[in-house]
Amino acid sequence: MSQLRKTLGSGMILSGISLGIQVFNFFIVNFVAQQLGTAQFGQFGILQHDFMWFLFLRDFGMTHILMSLYRNKPDDDTKRNSFWAMVFLGLISSILFCIYTLSLRSSHPNFDAMWPLVFGIFFSPNILDWFFISEKKWKSLFLIKMTQFLIYAGIALWVLQNPSEHSILHLSIALNISHIIATAVALGLFPTKLFTRLQKNVFTFFIDQLNRSKNIAVGGFLNFFLMPIGFYALDFMYAGDRIIGIYNTSHRLIIILSGFLVHFLSSSIVHSQSGSNQKVSLKESLQFTLILTLPIIMAVQFLGEWGLQFLYFGLDWQVDEVNWAKQNLMFFCISIAAQAFRVNYISWYVRMDKTQHYLYIFLIAALINITVTYIGLQLGFKDYIALIVMTGEIVFSLGLWLKYVHLTRVTSTHIEDVQ
Repeated sequence: MSQLRKTLGSGMILSGISLGIQVFNFFIVNFVAQQLGTAQFGQFGILQHDFMWFLFLRDFGMTHILMSLYRNKPDDDTKRNSFWAMVFLGLISSILFCIYTLSLRSSHPNFDAMWPLVFGIFFSPNILDWFFISEKKWKSLFLIKMTQFLIYAGIALWVLQNPSEHSILHLSIALNISHIIATAVALGLFPTKLFTRLQKNVFTFFIDQLNRSKNIAVGGFLNFFLMPIGFYALDFMYAGDRIIGIYNTSHRLIIILSGFLVHFLSSSIVHSQSGSNQKVSLKESLQFTLILTLPIIMAVQFLGEWGLQFLYFGLDWQVDEVNWAKQNLMFFCISIAAQAFRVNYISWYVRMDKTQHYLYIFLIAALINITVTYIGLQLGFKDYIALIVMTGEIVFSLGLWLKYVHLTRVTSTHIEDVQ
C-alpha cells in the first residue's frame, strides 16, 4: 500500500470527528456574528486569536512530550511531576498574557475583554489532555470537552440575547467560566494522589521537559507568523473597522479546513516513521496536494458569494464585501495546498532528526512573510492581503523541498565517496 493511501485512510476518522466538532462550533460563532455586527465580529476574532496564541504557549509542545513518557510506563512520581510542570507553565503563560495586554493592547478596543482570559489561560482544561489520551480514557476526555463547549455555548447564547457594547467582554467572561468549570471536571476525574504534593525534583523535571519540547514549541509559534499575520496586520492598521470582520469570515473557514488537514499530517508522520523508505516522492506529494486541494477549490468556486452569505447569514453583507471575502477564500486555498505538499517532507525531517534545518527554514519564511505583509499594506494593497500572506506558506514549502533535495544529494555523494 502506498504512503498516499495510508495517509488518507488513517486520517479519515479523526478528521471527520474534528470537522464535525468544528462545524457545530461554527454555527455558534455565526450566531455571535449575527448579534455583534460586522465590526465587533472582527474584534471578537482578534480576541480569539490572542487567546489561541497564549493557549499554545501554555502548552509549549509539552503535551506531546509528556505523552511520549508513557512509552516507558512512568511511575506515579513522574505523573505527579508532569501535572505540576503543566501548572507552572500555565502560571508563566498567564503572567506573559498580562504583560502582552498591558504593553500591546492598552489602547485596543479589546483591552477590557482581555483580562478575564488570564484565568482562562491558567485554568485551561487542556492541562490534563496528556493524561487522558495516554491512559486511553476517551469517555473522560469527551466529557471534559463537551462540558467546556456546552457551558460556553449556553452562556454565550444567553448574554447575546441583549447585545451591547460590552458583548465581547461578556463573551470573554463566558469563555473563562467554561474553562474553569471544565478544568474542575478534569481534576475530579484525575487521580487525587497525583497532584496533592510537590516532589523535590519537580523543577528539574520541568526544565528538562521544556528543553525537550522547545523544537515543537518554536515550530508551532512561528506558524502564527504565516497566515494569521494578515489578521493582526489589518487589526494594527484598521482596528474596529468592518474590514476586519469581513476578513474574519473567510479566515475562520480556512482555519476549520486547516484543522481538518492537521490529522493527515499526524497520520503521515506515524506511517513514515514506521516505514523503511527514507525517500520522499515528489510525485506522491503533488498527488496528495491535488487530492486534498482540488475539491476545496471547486467547492469554494461553486458556492461563491451565495455560500458565504448563507454561512454568515447574520452579517449585513454589502456587494463589494462578499466579493472580497470570496476572493480571500480562494487565495487562502494556497495555504491548504502548501500544507498538503509539505506533509511528507516534514515527516522526513522529523524521522531523519533534521528538525533544526526545518526550524531555520520556518524562521526565514516567517520573517519574509512579515516583511512582505508590512510592505504590501504600506503600499495600499489591503485588498490583496490574503494573497500577500501566502508568501510565507509558499517560501516555507519550497524551502523544505529544496533543502531536502540538497541534503539527500549530499548524503548520496558521501556514500559514493566512502564506497
